[in-house]
Amino acid sequence: MTTASVDDIKKDTALWQKEVQPIVGKTPVLIFPFGADIGSFTNYTNDNAKYTYLKSSGFSIFDNVDASKTSWGQLTNDYYRNARINVDGIRLHETITGENTVLNDFFNTKDFYHRNK
Repeated sequence: MTTASVDDIKKDTALWQKEVQPIVGKTPVLIFPFGADIGSFTNYTNDNAKYTYLKSSGFSIFDNVDASKTSWGQLTNDYYRNARINVDGIRLHETITGENTVLNDFFNTKDFYHRNK
């Protein structure tokens, strides 16, 4: 989503509306693929064409991936945006090695991640 053009996002959204929405129903939640956001950490504005298109398509909750802190969110009159922390092998390894310790607030990563010797 970060590098996709607005036209590509429109095509993808049309496919969602045609193929998935009839099965799961409408949702205001957009979980960005690979956690890739459509903007920086600053609030979305109507100058962001990707945001204005997605908002016009019914999305008002946007979820990216950001493991820089344990929680992060923006609440405005138009949308809620928050970050999720990817709990995967990469994040577990980074926590074990001390490169990123954000998961330590949630659980002991050594209980879940064991390297083969």
